[in-house]
Amino acid sequence: MASELQLRDASTMQFNQPNFDLRPKTLQEAMQLADLMAKSEFVPKDYYGKAANIILAVQMGLEVGLSPMQAIQNIAVINGRPCLWGDALLGLVQVSPAYEWIDENESSDTKGVCVVKRRGHPAHRAEFSLEDAKRAGLLGKQGPWQQHTARMLKLRARGFALRDTFADALKGLNVAEEAMGIQPLPSATVEEAKPTLKERLKAQVEGEPRREDGGEPQGPVANSPENSHTPASLDAPAPSHQQVDMQTVFHELIKDAEHAKTIDEANQVLARANEMELSIQQIQLINRQVAARMKALKGK
Repeated sequence: MASELQLRDASTMQFNQPNFDLRPKTLQEAMQLADLMAKSEFVPKDYYGKAANIILAVQMGLEVGLSPMQAIQNIAVINGRPCLWGDALLGLVQVSPAYEWIDENESSDTKGVCVVKRRGHPAHRAEFSLEDAKRAGLLGKQGPWQQHTARMLKLRARGFALRDTFADALKGLNVAEEAMGIQPLPSATVEEAKPTLKERLKAQVEGEPRREDGGEPQGPVANSPENSHTPASLDAPAPSHQQVDMQTVFHELIKDAEHAKTIDEANQVLARANEMELSIQQIQLINRQVAARMKALKGK
C-alpha cells in the first residue's frame, strides 16, 4: 500500500512540473527570452514590444523569487519605478521563512486594516482610512479609488504593513496600488558646464577679426600701458535688473586686482572672476588689471 502511494505521489509530482524552464541562465538566453516575450500578446501591454524592459523585469523578479512569467505579470513600472501588485506582494511574504500569519478581517468600507506577524517579532498593525485617502488626494482620482474604494484601502494598509515588516523579502520594491497615487517628480534638468576663464578668453580672441596686413587683431591689446587701467569707454553695458549684483561684483574684483599685495592674491582675483557669471568683456578687463598689477609687483 505504501509503495502504491509513493508511486502515485511521484506521478503527481511529474505531472505538476513543466517539461522546460524559462529561467535564463546566461545573458544571451535572457535576451532571447525578452525578444520572444516582446512579440507575444500574452504579456501585459506595457511590456509589448519592449524587450529591454522585459529583461530587467525578469532579472528583478528572479532576485525576489519570481519566475519570468510571474515577474512580467506582477511587476509594473509606475512613475519610473518598478512596483509589485498587492497580491504578488503578499505571495512573496507568505513564502518567507520568517512569515507566521496575516489578518485583514478588521478592514471595512471606511478603513483598511492589516496585522502581520513575523517570526520572533511582535505583530505589526497598519491602517489606512478614508480620511487618509482624502488627505492624499486619492478619492477624486478616476479608476479603482472610485470604483473599489474598500479594496484599495485594504491594499494600502497591506502594503504599509508588509513593507515595514518584510523589507528583506521585498528588496525595496514598492506597492503598485500605492505608487499609482504618488505625484511623479518633475524630470531633473542637467545644466551645461560653464566655460572656464581660459576658454572664454580663447573664444574671444578667436572671434576677433584679423588685420589685412596679417598683424595682430584690431582693438585694445591686453597688458599694454595705455590699457593698464579700466577705460570708461570699455565699461560693461548697463546691466538689466537681473545683472545688478554682477555689476557690483565686477567693480569689486577690479578694486581687489588694483590693491592685490602679492601675485597669489592677484591669481585669486582671476579665480573668483571665473566663478562668476560675468561677460567676456568684464573678464577681459579684470584680466588686464590683474596682469598690470602682477607686472608692478614683479618690478618691486
